[in-house]
Amino acid sequence: MLPTIIVSAMTEASLKAAIMKELSKEGFFWRVGGGPYGVSGCPDILGIWDGWTIGIEVKTPEAYRKKDRGCTANQIHFMEKMIDNGAIVMVVCSVEQVREFLTALKG
Repeated sequence: MLPTIIVSAMTEASLKAAIMKELSKEGFFWRVGGGPYGVSGCPDILGIWDGWTIGIEVKTPEAYRKKDRGCTANQIHFMEKMIDNGAIVMVVCSVEQVREFLTALKG
């Protein structure tokens, strides 16, 4: 009889850490934290890559499947403002999505 293997879903925090590890190879990215000086709705990760300002909102796969990819109204509003000002913004639930995105940008 084969053993039962339990696969646990990654938490949002572990996804952010894995994405930051990947991004550390690519450009200048940093995590955005909450607190009294934070701005509501700001993406989890901001960065500059190949001249682009990039915002990355990280969601678990479960949240990502929900309406608006699991983003709050504040997050959507903030990301729309970034896009209106020339930034590239993405909502992701995996490291692979980030890799694919950066590959597409490299053209």
